[in-house]
Amino acid sequence: MTSYYNEIDPYAAQWLRNLIDAGHIAPGIVDERSIEDVFPSDLRGFTQCHFFAGIGV
Repeated sequence: MTSYYNEIDPYAAQWLRNLIDAGHIAPGIVDERSIEDVFPSDLRGFTQCHFFAGIGV
């Protein structure tokens, strides 16, 4: 399963990466772009999408 996490704040984005590495949240990628720059085609292939992901809580 591959998850997509969108979070513009660098601190929160790194927090998400740490949680992924520790196995606490679903594996995937963290995209730090603004939500305005994310297109539907960018989300193809992901089984879960989390927008404004914060720190994964």
